[in-house]
Amino acid sequence: LTLYTVVMTLQVMVPCWFGSRLMEKSSQIPFAVYNCDWTPRCRRFKSNFRLLVERANRPITIKGGKMFVLSLATFTAIMNSSYSFFTLLRHMQSR
Repeated sequence: LTLYTVVMTLQVMVPCWFGSRLMEKSSQIPFAVYNCDWTPRCRRFKSNFRLLVERANRPITIKGGKMFVLSLATFTAIMNSSYSFFTLLRHMQSR
């Protein structure tokens, strides 16, 4: 039972951790793009550059089943709910 619990926890944690890292890194894209040498470029480049910065302002997220965002906050919520259900079942079983 312990091994099963550890494996299932890791199976949920790994995608959530990578989703969280992806959101963190994607939120740094606008700053990195803005810090490049864009001032001496042509007018068309600057127009495309503005669109790129605007598009990069929204962080990239991975969704599980198009229902929830995979992040460490989601992992924490899943683990809290799982533990609550587990304790409820244990309490019901002990009666």
